[in-house]
Amino acid sequence: MPLPESFGSWEHLLKIIRNFHNWRVRDFFKHDRYDRHVREPRIDRPVNNLMQACIIGPNDSAIVVLVRVIFFEISLGNAARLQPIYYGLPVQPFDEDRMDDHPQILLYFEEDLAVTPDGFSRVQAHINFRLMDETPSTMTQTKAKVIANKIKAAFGVIPTWDFTKGKYIYSYQDRKKGYWLQIYAINKTEAVGVIKKILSIQGHEYDEDRLKESNAPGKQSNNNPGSHVIYGQTVRKKRYRPEKKVRFRYALLKLDGFGAPIVLYDPYHRCNISAIADN
Repeated sequence: MPLPESFGSWEHLLKIIRNFHNWRVRDFFKHDRYDRHVREPRIDRPVNNLMQACIIGPNDSAIVVLVRVIFFEISLGNAARLQPIYYGLPVQPFDEDRMDDHPQILLYFEEDLAVTPDGFSRVQAHINFRLMDETPSTMTQTKAKVIANKIKAAFGVIPTWDFTKGKYIYSYQDRKKGYWLQIYAINKTEAVGVIKKILSIQGHEYDEDRLKESNAPGKQSNNNPGSHVIYGQTVRKKRYRPEKKVRFRYALLKLDGFGAPIVLYDPYHRCNISAIADN
């Protein structure tokens, strides 16, 4: 159908914009939590006032139409629909890489008491990873025993495997396989050795591209920082990331919703609960 001779571009555009915009305004306010009734033109209540300010009239100028649209889309907070939710990762991979729904293995390391200086606590290291092929509901005692024996094979019997903890931080991330490791070590070689040892438990290969090293700390490690007086007593100063050997002590399995962690391997009998690894 050809355009009529009396066709007005502005009148036509205004009609289309008015019909579409006003329908959206009425629909938006119809679902207001305070008043679900369809709204008629009135200004005796705050919500009615807002709706009437957004409605485009047949005689509105282009400027008034634009102001009403901006007020509705921006000022009333409806502009969020203009862009999708952004996670920083595509939505599907983000959800697939969730780690907190899977069983967690916790590995504990500690300095030998015989080499701990007087006045200091033993240096410790805690490392954990997830079993991404399992969930709390699929995990069984048989499966737990398999992973316990693998941990025993990796860290050995008394004296168990150790590494030198230090001031440098090395992170290794592979969320699909359950790893978000943060290792404090004296150098990269030592950190990679720890990471490979942990990966060996599940038979996973080390990927150099997943290793990241933090910037060098602003101060040096100090195994013996001296003493100072606090509350009239001479006490040791706190050590900053001391360089100390820490030895594997025990491993736990944590299942969300199960309660107390399950002792997998405890060669030094530190947990006072029988471990499930083979003797």
